[in-house]
Amino acid sequence: MDVIVGLGNPGQRYRHTRHNLGFDVIDALAERYRIAIRQREAEALCGTGQIGPTERRCCGLRPITLSGAGHGGPSDDDRAGCHLG
Repeated sequence: MDVIVGLGNPGQRYRHTRHNLGFDVIDALAERYRIAIRQREAEALCGTGQIGPTERRCCGLRPITLSGAGHGGPSDDDRAGCHLG
């Protein structure tokens, strides 16, 4: 299973800005392939589904903490929450 991490910052301040391009990509993929990104695991929202012409299984991951210097990013615990296997 592949993990696609869409980095960004939560909140209206960053909505649809260059700082949230990763969130927008995850949202677009989720809409196109009908994947619900709602499951809260660790410090992220995630959803699993199949994408592309080969229907490859993937996990879309959207951290719910601030990204950037000093704020960290997705941890191993976040990625593990997508039930990779």
